[in-house]
Amino acid sequence: MKRLPLMLLLGVLALFLAGLYHLLHLRFATGDVYPPYSSFRSDPLGSKALFQSLERHRPVQRHVRPLVKLAGEPEGTMFFLGTTDDHLHMPASEWQSLQRWIERGGRLITAFRPTPGTYFSTFSTGASSRDPEKEDWIHAEEEWGVAFNFRPPQKIEGMVVPEAAGRIVPHDLLPLTLPLHTSLYFELQSEAWRVLYQRHFNQTNLPVVIERPLGRGSIVFIADAYPFSNEALLLDREAGLIAWSAGDSPSFLFEESHLGVQSNPGVASLARKYRLHAFFAALLILAGLFVWQQSVPFLPRQTVDDSEPSTVAGRDSATGFVNLLSRGIGTADLMPLCLEKWIEQVSGTRRIHPARLQEMQRLIEAENKLPPRERNPVRLYNQFAEILDQRRIPHTSQSSS
Repeated sequence: MKRLPLMLLLGVLALFLAGLYHLLHLRFATGDVYPPYSSFRSDPLGSKALFQSLERHRPVQRHVRPLVKLAGEPEGTMFFLGTTDDHLHMPASEWQSLQRWIERGGRLITAFRPTPGTYFSTFSTGASSRDPEKEDWIHAEEEWGVAFNFRPPQKIEGMVVPEAAGRIVPHDLLPLTLPLHTSLYFELQSEAWRVLYQRHFNQTNLPVVIERPLGRGSIVFIADAYPFSNEALLLDREAGLIAWSAGDSPSFLFEESHLGVQSNPGVASLARKYRLHAFFAALLILAGLFVWQQSVPFLPRQTVDDSEPSTVAGRDSATGFVNLLSRGIGTADLMPLCLEKWIEQVSGTRRIHPARLQEMQRLIEAENKLPPRERNPVRLYNQFAEILDQRRIPHTSQSSS
């Protein structure tokens, strides 16, 4: 019965931990803890379906480190999904790394997060939290010769409806029309750009899918990232656009750091990488043994009889005297201290004659008047012994008094 409350507490704690694990598993299974258009999300707003589809044919990996680490990545097609203007406002070091990766032969697919409004800032994540004052920052779109603009969205009964953009170049893979769920379009500031899709508004052509070469690679801007989402692959698949975007690259890379998903390896990550599980398990066992050794005595407990006086075995009066001398007591204080401790020891068993104490105190005062070099504690000790000799000065016991 005494253990029942403890067992109930452990049971409730186990149920709580199990429920917490189940909730976390549900969150991470769907991936809704990650930003929209992340390849970790399996809900309609993610791009995990595209990641897994490409994974069946060619090597696919996620890039969860800062863009300055692109130097070690192989050339291929990089999907830069769910982009906003803040994501292209980056430190110069990151832009230079991305630029070099593209020039070596990389293909950058930049698909922007659909927005019916006129401001990207509402949807910015991750990149805007960095401090532009710490180093020179660059607007990548300006360096590549393109600007962003918006047109009023088309609405029916207050609801924004998708609009169709027409293909203006001949291509076997690209569909003739492409539905758009955004009001974004591009203003070209460089002749290197080629328009693939555009839509009409007030007798004006608004580019929405553009491409340009850069070194041995290329850059693609797509105004709407919806065709790459899980929802679009299920309900409104644009296989031609996806196949054209992927191209004939030998590998694919899903960039996640611009969405705020970054990996910062710590001790646990390094331990998993180098398989140090057994080493840390051994350290844990040693720590447990040390705590056990300090808390539980291995020698059998000794029983102490309170009726017998407590003594310390292996010690005698000579050893005690040596220990007393090793304390560094001065010559003038040695015998007074000895007298004081002796009185404390014998005062409970017998009464010392006052004449003896007066005589010993007189000897101490006479000894202290001598120069330090002439003082002799051994001689004074012998004089004390003579004074306490019962044949010279009688003393009465406590019982006789």
